Amino acid sequence: MNKGNINSIIEEISGRADKLLIPLTVLLEPTRRCNLECQHCYRIENSTRPEMPFQRIIDLMAELRQAGCCFLTISGGEPILHPDFLKICRQAHSLNMAISIFTNGTLITESLAEQLAQLNIVDIHLSIYGATPATHDAITRHKDSYNRTINTASILKHHGLSVRFKYIIMKDNIREYQNMLDIAKRMGISYDIDPIITPRDDGDITPTQFSLSDKDLGIIYQDVSPAAANKPNNNTCSAGRSYCAINSYGDVYPCVQLPVPAGNITNSTFRDIWNNSEWLREIRAFYSPNQTACTNCAEINYCNPCPGMNYLETKNIYGISNETCRHARAIKRAAFDKNLDKKHSNLYSA
Repeated sequence: MNKGNINSIIEEISGRADKLLIPLTVLLEPTRRCNLECQHCYRIENSTRPEMPFQRIIDLMAELRQAGCCFLTISGGEPILHPDFLKICRQAHSLNMAISIFTNGTLITESLAEQLAQLNIVDIHLSIYGATPATHDAITRHKDSYNRTINTASILKHHGLSVRFKYIIMKDNIREYQNMLDIAKRMGISYDIDPIITPRDDGDITPTQFSLSDKDLGIIYQDVSPAAANKPNNNTCSAGRSYCAINSYGDVYPCVQLPVPAGNITNSTFRDIWNNSEWLREIRAFYSPNQTACTNCAEINYCNPCPGMNYLETKNIYGISNETCRHARAIKRAAFDKNLDKKHSNLYSA
């Protein structure tokens, strides 16, 4: 079966899970601690709150599997900092979950890679913030982080693991964008490109100062997805329907970009929260055309409405996210404005 057929099957399953309210995909943060200090990071570590005990994480994964979770993303913080990281992966594997790992890659050793290779990990996403050590390390604010992450990519590939680079494109690395893609192609590694910089979990907009200009954003969208505007927009969101996130303190979020807890699994079961949370019911009812300001918007067909972005900017899931609007305009320009063609831009020049 080819990759296209597999993706179609997964999309069909996800669509059914949305309708049946099955938590098919869950993102789990075993810890919020991190060994890097990325300038744009949206997560906030709360040292006054205890993180979930290891046994509660183990029990939780069994609850998730029973509720219908098939795809588990292990993230953070830096998940490898958790002392029982490998045991958590093994538990997910024993439950026949498809595991993805989001990591900065700086802590993965040959030994850990060899052990992960035995667990049929679907993919390991490594965050890359530049094509040079100077740019990447300036963003992570840790010397040698670039070399360690790139070296980890080679180690993981050597052990037969699927690796993906996560490219967050921002002001500080936009001039190295093409070189970043060239590195992935040269190493034979797939990549995802994300030009969205979000406020922090508490609504602090400081990270958004690193967002791309309107012009550069349009060029990125044209380069990455010139046909994005031609995709039908059903104006729905999987948050709280077939997807949720659980942080290291046990808070259950509809989505990592909507950090308002529906409950906490340290004093409740996952099933009780998933089935009975009033907040999740409200999120499940989200339908972007209910935003009256959007009804007659010229960019409505190019927009990817996000209740999380709305909330972070306005404290209301039906508020209007200026950043979402800006991206919708960029996608529209990318589809129709030929002047944005990268061949006529100095975007890639030093």
